[in-house]
Amino acid sequence: MPLRLLFSCLVVLSSIAAQAQSGKLNLSADLGVGGPLTGRYGTGVGDFYFAQGLGPQLTLGVDYQLFRPLAVELLAEFGVQFIPSWLSVRNLEKVPAAVVLAGAGVGPRLRLLDTEKGNLWASAHVGLRAFDGAQLTVDAALGYQFALSSKLGLGPFVRGELLAPSPTSKRGSTVLVTLGVGGSFELLPFVVAPPPPPDDDGDGLTNESELQVHRTDPKKADTDDDGLSDKLELLFGTNPLDADTDHDGVPDGEEDKNRNGVVDAGETDPRKAPPPVVVVAPAPRPEPKPEPPPPPPDTDGDGLPDPSDNCPAVAGPATNQGCPVAEKQLVVITKEKLEILETVYFNTRDASVLPKSFPLLNQVAAILESHPEIKRVQIEGHTDNVGTPENNLRLSQSRANAVFKYLSAKVDPKRLEPIGYGSTRPAATNDTEAGRDKNRRVEFKIVAE
Repeated sequence: MPLRLLFSCLVVLSSIAAQAQSGKLNLSADLGVGGPLTGRYGTGVGDFYFAQGLGPQLTLGVDYQLFRPLAVELLAEFGVQFIPSWLSVRNLEKVPAAVVLAGAGVGPRLRLLDTEKGNLWASAHVGLRAFDGAQLTVDAALGYQFALSSKLGLGPFVRGELLAPSPTSKRGSTVLVTLGVGGSFELLPFVVAPPPPPDDDGDGLTNESELQVHRTDPKKADTDDDGLSDKLELLFGTNPLDADTDHDGVPDGEEDKNRNGVVDAGETDPRKAPPPVVVVAPAPRPEPKPEPPPPPPDTDGDGLPDPSDNCPAVAGPATNQGCPVAEKQLVVITKEKLEILETVYFNTRDASVLPKSFPLLNQVAAILESHPEIKRVQIEGHTDNVGTPENNLRLSQSRANAVFKYLSAKVDPKRLEPIGYGSTRPAATNDTEAGRDKNRRVEFKIVAE
């Protein structure tokens, strides 16, 4: 097929194919036709002799992108140079009919204009070639690859190689030029970590969580001016919106004198007022009955104890898990787990979380942020029994990992543990579609407090 027609076909294919970018680790293969312009097999010898080699050249490479656009590439080259009689005259010395070329090199590869439609690339290498003897080489190449799929690119290239003269060479350095078509396949994707969510006041709470969950000031690290940062108060259990949580007349910051969120020796607890002093009469009296344990704290005073309150610092009805009515809650805190009221949805091709499940996972993250007593949560992935047990186990683990990756950007990853159970723990029968639908689920089990 003529080069012009091949180039036109690639343009058409790239316009209708899925878009792609280069990956972190890539495998490339370039196939073309090349021939030396100088040297023993590409130049004249004396007045009555000339030779011209021509043949296929295959180059294989593996490159690792350090950062865009720079990658380090290992290259291996194989080829045959044919010396046809109609291109050569052998009346002065014997010239073989064909010469094998093989070699390897290492060097940089640049992907310029690396977009979803393709990339313009350039590379250079130093190495060794076995051609007219063992030779040191320097090569450079330029090409363009059109994105044919999410991982595959294809396009034309040109490569030039300079082979230094070997001790057995009779014609000095060799310049070899190759034209052809090259392809690149992504082995590992190039993942760019998303920027951390904004935290204008630097208190460790994101602007979004301060505005929507805690109702604190995202531009002020200590909203109630009691000397304790908002995040420290949430971890300690005091109210970041009230300078005197226990209303004993002493600000929280003065009760926690060293500002460490712990009741140390010589400090009083800012979460509860000291009990009144009881004066016991000297007359003998029966031993008092032990007082029942105090009820769980209710920081926002909405009637729902903090351990069961999704928004322990903001008042709301129990029917909405203690949060304002405007913020519909999709998670219920129980002793054993964070029970979700909606399904976590995934992409069927790569098990990544779909955007419509982000609000649900954001609530899970917000609850973990406001409940530091929940030390660890196990993210469990489950499937139905359709397919092989091995595939179901891999799918459930991939989905648990995807939820872990999303939550790790908002919660300390040490508090999370992704694990896939496949179809080994069904929640309902697998004999009906409704039962199989219930079995395809993600659960958040509380494994440590």
